[in-house]
Amino acid sequence: MNVKWYRQTIEALGMYASKERIVNKLNEVAAQSDDQKLRDMANKLIGEILSANSNTKSVAPKDMKNGVPSAKNVINYCKPLAYPDSK
Repeated sequence: MNVKWYRQTIEALGMYASKERIVNKLNEVAAQSDDQKLRDMANKLIGEILSANSNTKSVAPKDMKNGVPSAKNVINYCKPLAYPDSK
């Protein structure tokens, strides 16, 4: 398993950037990750981010409780896989 994709997902959800930039990072995860569950989560996040009314340049997707409700769950899934040595 390549930890790069878990780290990229966490990074994308914490970015203060345009929706297009965040979606591009998540599209890369969805297309290239070897973890099918992560790919499915990335696709779901893309849909939530695109349909959210919030401005991602001022609010990171992980902080959009109503706009991107699955972000916290995805981060909780990715953290132990992205950083296995931290506790």
